[in-house]
Amino acid sequence: MELSIQDAAQRAENFVEVAKQNGDAFDYSAKSIEALDDLLGGFFDSGNKPEDMLGTILVASCYLGEVFRRVEKAEWIDGTSLGDDVMPAEMRFPLMMRLDETYFAPYSKVYKRLENGAEDSLPFYFQVLTSQADMPQRTTTLNPAPSSTPKKGWFSRLLGKS
Repeated sequence: MELSIQDAAQRAENFVEVAKQNGDAFDYSAKSIEALDDLLGGFFDSGNKPEDMLGTILVASCYLGEVFRRVEKAEWIDGTSLGDDVMPAEMRFPLMMRLDETYFAPYSKVYKRLENGAEDSLPFYFQVLTSQADMPQRTTTLNPAPSSTPKKGWFSRLLGKS
């Protein structure tokens, strides 16, 4: 199966329909990522290998990406078009997402969830990426100019000595 920006939403909808036929409900909410994580955790616990589930990984990753798009206003991008100044070539995927200035690949994360189990938690992934998007941009330099007055040492400040 090939990944493309044009059909990511349709593949996510295919995932929702198949899940519905199996009694699972996915509504594109942030909370639904927990259900997706549980579903993938069940596959992992049953001994399924990611290389045997590439179709499932594709539609599940499209669903994960659509949650980011709908809830957080992330956008699908062609990761292969990113330059080396943005991301090394070996980390780029044809179907990636951008949330503010953060680039990520839902496909890679879903694959890792099936490969490594709960250590690659999808709810935690969502939380980390969305909190990064909310962080203010750095306005100070890493190495500010030295002050003209010498700074007291930690111990001197603790004891109130000048």
